[in-house]
Amino acid sequence: MKVFFLSCAMALILSACSSKTQTNPLPNEKKYFVPKNMQMILKNEVNLTAIENFDLAAEEILMRRNKGAYEKTIWQIGLDRGHYE
Repeated sequence: MKVFFLSCAMALILSACSSKTQTNPLPNEKKYFVPKNMQMILKNEVNLTAIENFDLAAEEILMRRNKGAYEKTIWQIGLDRGHYE
């Protein structure tokens, strides 16, 4: 009897997994147009203003995070007390 229930359960699982129902509809070909012969020109350069903006932002973030943090480290306290001389 166990074999019968096991075989029925396996048949149900396999039939559910092997259904041919498509869950996502295909896109409408009339609505979307994707060009097939598209030529692109790739440039291997970066805009100089983007580099400058990145440098300024990185400097601002790093200076904001480390501002005053160096004075509070254990190494600075040791230097002030003269332990490393």
